[in-house]
Amino acid sequence: MKRFAAALVFLSLFPPQAVAEAPFPDGLGASGRQGFEQYSRVGFNKVFAMNRDGKWAWQQHSSKPVPAMVEEVLKVCNKDAKNPCAVASVNDFDMRGRDPLVAPPSDGKPIGTLIPGPYYPILGPARAAGVLIWSHGVLPGDDNTRFAPQGYINRFRDAGWDVYKFDRRWPNYRKDLGTLLDAIPLARAAGYKRIILAGQSVGAWTSLEAAAKGAPVDGVIAASPARFGKTLGSTNREKNREELMPVLETLMGRDLPVALMFFAGDEYEPGGRGPQARGIFARATRARPLLIDGVEGVNGHGGAGTTKFVTEYGACLADFMLKQERRAPCS
Repeated sequence: MKRFAAALVFLSLFPPQAVAEAPFPDGLGASGRQGFEQYSRVGFNKVFAMNRDGKWAWQQHSSKPVPAMVEEVLKVCNKDAKNPCAVASVNDFDMRGRDPLVAPPSDGKPIGTLIPGPYYPILGPARAAGVLIWSHGVLPGDDNTRFAPQGYINRFRDAGWDVYKFDRRWPNYRKDLGTLLDAIPLARAAGYKRIILAGQSVGAWTSLEAAAKGAPVDGVIAASPARFGKTLGSTNREKNREELMPVLETLMGRDLPVALMFFAGDEYEPGGRGPQARGIFARATRARPLLIDGVEGVNGHGGAGTTKFVTEYGACLADFMLKQERRAPCS
């Protein structure tokens, strides 16, 4: 049978407490069941299709919208098929008998400017272990609100955490920082016992700075933080190092776990941030920092969203944030 995705690494998951209703793959052979297991372990967005003869295909892409993926996966699955394929699952939701282009309604209500993450089950403050607030990056000229959180965020879902998004359709950094600082206490007032901030690029920087300014949070995850330009040798690009370090210095005085990730080939990387951050982390007075400074085979500004990073580092990153455990490869 034809597969749409490359082979993936198997790894264990948290015991499911808040996972969505992934369908049991009835009618699939051994390879199809293996394919569905691989599908279930990667992040959003993702689509799995099959037909009654057991033919199947799936795809995952963090920055591709669901409708485009549905079209592509069905095209692959239907090629040379005797019976038509249908979408069985989208982002771990059972879509048999449903319109795969329509996201299932969420039980969550907005918290100020924070909105429930699409396809994430919302348990609510009374039942959830906490809430993770995801802040996306910014691509000029694009609707950045459409991007799914990076795949390691699903580990928190599986551990019983609600996932909310801090969306900014027309980003303005200082305004957005103030808006996030205003929204976090609302999540606490709603009854969430624990709050973690997580983000990519400028969303990572916003999360770090909000925590450094005393936001009532219980941890921060920052992937490839960047606020300024990416032109090699430009003054703005250097600011991605020069202005980040004081934020990290301040943050080291807070009693929080802080996870920071840098990757080779990041076009916003001016160089030297890993060693400087390591020195700052070594002087931490209260914070419990984790630095992931490069992962072999993972490159680029969006490295934390790649399948390799999600499958190899997702579990230990969640263990560090939720249990304060350091284990390989996050040791």
